[in-house]
This record gives sequence, C-alpha cells and structure tokens, in this order.
Amino acid sequence: MDGILLINKEQGCTSFDVVAKLRGILKTRKIGHTGTLDPMAEGLLVVLVGSATPLCDILLDDKKVYEASFSLGIKTDTEDIWGNVTEKREALVNEQQLRSALEHFTGEIMQIPPMYSAIKIGGKKLCDLAREGKEIERAPRKIRVDSIELLSYDERKKEGSLKIACRKGTYIRTLIKDIGDFVGSGGTMTGLKRLYSNGFSLENAITISQAEALAAEGLIESKLIAVCDAFKEGFVDIEAGSWQAGMIENGVKLKREKMGNPPDGFYRIWHKGKFLCACQYEENRPNLKMIFKGK
Repeated sequence: MDGILLINKEQGCTSFDVVAKLRGILKTRKIGHTGTLDPMAEGLLVVLVGSATPLCDILLDDKKVYEASFSLGIKTDTEDIWGNVTEKREALVNEQQLRSALEHFTGEIMQIPPMYSAIKIGGKKLCDLAREGKEIERAPRKIRVDSIELLSYDERKKEGSLKIACRKGTYIRTLIKDIGDFVGSGGTMTGLKRLYSNGFSLENAITISQAEALAAEGLIESKLIAVCDAFKEGFVDIEAGSWQAGMIENGVKLKREKMGNPPDGFYRIWHKGKFLCACQYEENRPNLKMIFKGK
C-alpha cells in the first residue's frame, strides 16, 4: 500500500496519535506525515504511506493555509488559549486599526519562535525547557507570510478570525501574539484549522473514523493519492523512450541531451503511463537531478 492519504485531524489528538492509529488500520508500520499539527489544532494532515514516506523531506510546495481564531486583550504562556494567562489588557482596537496592522505582517518577516515548540537549542526542546519553568533567549528567524485576510472581527468582544497563507516554519499563534502586541492589546490564538498543505486541500480529506470504516470494507486504497500527484505544481511532463526509461529505472542520471535538451526546470518523467521519477535540470548541471524515483 503506497501513496498519500489526506486526514482531517480532529482537535485533541496529536499528529503521532493519527499515525499510530493508521498503522493499525492500514496494517503497515511505514507511515509518516509532512507537518505536525498541535494537539488542539485541527484540519489537514498529509499522511505518507509506504514508498511515499520519503516525500516528507522533499516536497517542494511548502505553502500552508490556515484559518485561525483569536482574542485580543489577553496573553498566555503558550500563546494560545490553552495556556496559562499571563496578562490581560483593555483592547481598544477597531476593525480598521486591525486591518492596517495586518499589512505589517506579510512578506518576509522575522519571528521569534515560541518557548512551547519542538525547536531544539543546546540539544533540548524548547517545550521541555518551558515545562520546567525556564525561558531562554531565542534568535529571530525569517519566515514568509504570503497573505492575511481578516474573515471576521467583533469589536465589542475583541474576537475574530483570520485566513493566513504562509510558508513552512511559521508559528500562527506567535503571529497572532505579535499582531496583538503591534496594536497594543496583546492577543492569543483561540483556534486553528489547516486548510491546505503541500499542494493538497482539506476538502479532500477524511477523518480517522472514516478511514477505519473504509478499511473494514476494503476500500481505503481508493482514498490513496498517487505519489506522482505530489509533483504537479510547477512540473512539466516528459515521455521517455524505452531506452531512457530503462536507464532511469536503473538509477542512471541521464545527461540533458539524452532527454532531448529540456530547459532548466522541474519535470515528471513517464513511460507508457508509468511514473518514473520527479527530477530537475538546472544551470551548470549536465545530468538529471533525481528528486524522487518511482517504484
């Protein structure tokens, strides 16, 4: 059983819990995923099964889209509503002020990762240090936020929701905290749902219970997405001849001229309907650079 399974993770379970349950449902140990969701977050978890597991390190599309709810005037130690409240302020922020503030948080910006995160410093996870009551200095990291859309905002309750498109490594709860600090009220995340990740959408995902039911009926493989579909965005298809296909299947990195001199770029190479590999030709490299080799 090989491919990509899109799971709609429910609130209250960890990404590891999802993987552990799927190992039992799919009867295989070879399962991974492309990006952890916090236990209280919900939404799309891209699960990799069988020969698809190496994709976790090589998927080129690192775009994520989230819907996040927030509350202004409150700060917590975890930067979300499930932490301990550390500060409360009066939040005199109207909708126009908030919309103006959001403009300062798009593009490439610097972000200090939260203490409650899995980032390691000096060999220890920040979250483990935080649980010991320790807080250490963290260097700001460059992140990219493509867009922020204010979906709703109740000026009386100082609560609302955002749609955020960003890149890998962005902490949404920290982004909300920073926006709250910018408008002078502080802020905390009250809910998070991932809508899109690595080229896949939540609308095509199934729950763990649905996966279990489909597996019991012998239909779960119908929900597996082929590995080649992970390389749609930005890839051009090339049809290989029999000799070329044989060389690629044996791991030979063919020179550019052997493939018809394609220009620099990313390619999916096929032979008679069989996906051979995802690859790249790039400047100053005469040979094909293999990104992912099919079975």
